[in-house]
Amino acid sequence: MLDTVERRSRLVTLAYQVLGTIDLPPIDASEGEVLAALATAFHRKALGAVETERDTPLRKSTLPENRYVSA
Repeated sequence: MLDTVERRSRLVTLAYQVLGTIDLPPIDASEGEVLAALATAFHRKALGAVETERDTPLRKSTLPENRYVSA
């Protein structure tokens, strides 16, 4: 349960970050136009995250299959 709350909290935080960057659509904008504006904003955020990850030095993986067990 705690894991679910943490993941939802992260999604909400990211959504607020993206919503803070977009211009409000006109009052008479259709639902499709609003969704397109949201999609564009999230896409820009995703591209920025990818660029940031590329510029970040590689970190050692913590995935279980990448851990070595010494005998």
